[in-house]
Amino acid sequence: PCDTMKVGGNLDSKGYGIATPKGSSLRNAVNLAVLKLNEQGLLDKLK
Repeated sequence: PCDTMKVGGNLDSKGYGIATPKGSSLRNAVNLAVLKLNEQGLLDKLK
């Protein structure tokens, strides 16, 4: 189970988040994939 919660409003307009376990070997791959999707404009299309 996850013990996190959102408190209050957003501080800025960034609305994406992908969590990985601490020390996960997937972290860099996920970060690079999200950056690539953003550069290609695909994240804007998903809004």
